[in-house]
Amino acid sequence: MTRARLLLLGATGVVASCIGLQDLGDRRALDGGTEAGASSGSSGSSGSSGSSGSSGASGSSGSSGVIPETVRIPAGSFAYKFRYRSGGSDLAPARLTHDFYVDTHEVTVKQFRAWVEAGKPEPCANGTCSLEPGGPYQETMRWYALDSRYVAEDGYRTCTGVTTQVGATYTKGNDDLPVNCVNYPQAVAACYFRGMRLLTDVEWLYIASGRGQDRKYVWGDTPEPDCAHALFGLGGDFRQGQNGCGFPKPVLATPGDVSRDGVYDMAGSLVEWVWSSAPFGSFGTQPLPDDYPGTERDASLSASKKLVRGAGYWGYTEQVQATWSEVEFVNSTDSTVGFRCAKTIL
Repeated sequence: MTRARLLLLGATGVVASCIGLQDLGDRRALDGGTEAGASSGSSGSSGSSGSSGSSGASGSSGSSGVIPETVRIPAGSFAYKFRYRSGGSDLAPARLTHDFYVDTHEVTVKQFRAWVEAGKPEPCANGTCSLEPGGPYQETMRWYALDSRYVAEDGYRTCTGVTTQVGATYTKGNDDLPVNCVNYPQAVAACYFRGMRLLTDVEWLYIASGRGQDRKYVWGDTPEPDCAHALFGLGGDFRQGQNGCGFPKPVLATPGDVSRDGVYDMAGSLVEWVWSSAPFGSFGTQPLPDDYPGTERDASLSASKKLVRGAGYWGYTEQVQATWSEVEFVNSTDSTVGFRCAKTIL
C-alpha cells in the first residue's frame, strides 16, 4: 500500500510527495543537500533513483560543507535498544552531542565504482590513522595497517559470502542499484574517499527509531511490513523470508521505507555495515557515554565481527523492526550486505 505523505524539504519550502520524488532533483541542484530536523515531522526527502552519484570529496570528514544526497540529523537523546537477533532488548539512555550528515540512501554502484576506479585508496598507507580527526570519534574510529589485507579483494564482483543467490549488483549494469558484497574495510575506505565514515550503531538506531519516538519500524508503528514499506523477504520467519519483494531494485524504489528525516531503505534492501563491533554481554539500563561508538575495536581483524543493521531483502517480518541487528565477519562479501556513509558536522 502507499500513503501520500508530504515532506517539508528544508528552508527553501519546496514540498514534494513521498511518492512523487522527482522534485528533489531540482532542489539538490539549488543547494547540494537537505537539512533534517527543522521540525518534528519528516524533512529532507530524497530524490529519484536516477540522480545518485558520489559527492566526489576525499580525505577526512572534518569540514562542515553540505554533501549531496545527504540529510542533516540533529543531536539529541533517545532510548538505545540493543537487540541481537530475537533476544531481548536492553534499554539504555543515549545522547549524541553532534549533528551529522547521513546518506539518504545506501551507497550505489556508481558511488562505489568511483572509489574502485580511483585505485581503491586507503585512509592511510601502511600505518594507523584517525578516520575523524577533530571529531567525537577521533580516538575510536581508527584505520589499522591490518585493514589493508581485505581492501584489494574483489568480492563485490563475485559475491563469495553465504547468501549469494542474487549475485553482485556491481556487475548488473545499473549504476543506481545499491552496491552489495562489500567487505567492512572496503566500506570504511569507500566512505573515507568521499570525506565520510560509517554510522555508529547508536547513530543508526537514533535515525531508524525516529530520534526519540521509539518507532517499531522505520516508518512508524503501523502499518505492518509489506513490499510498499520494505524490500524484504516477506515471510513470517526465516524459513519463508527469501527475497519476497524482488531485490535488486534501485535505491529509493520503496518510498514507504523512509525515516522521519527522509532517510530511505533502512528496513529493507540490504543490511548495512555500521562502525560498531558486536558487544559482549548486556548494556543494562545505565546511560551510555555520550557519542558512544560501540565496543572497543580489536586492532587485529583476524576474527573480528561487526554489527549490521536492517532486515535486508532476505529478512523476515520480525527482522524489519528497527531494533534488530546481526553480526558479520569483517571480510564477509555476502550479497545481503551493503552500507551508507555519514559525516560529523564540526
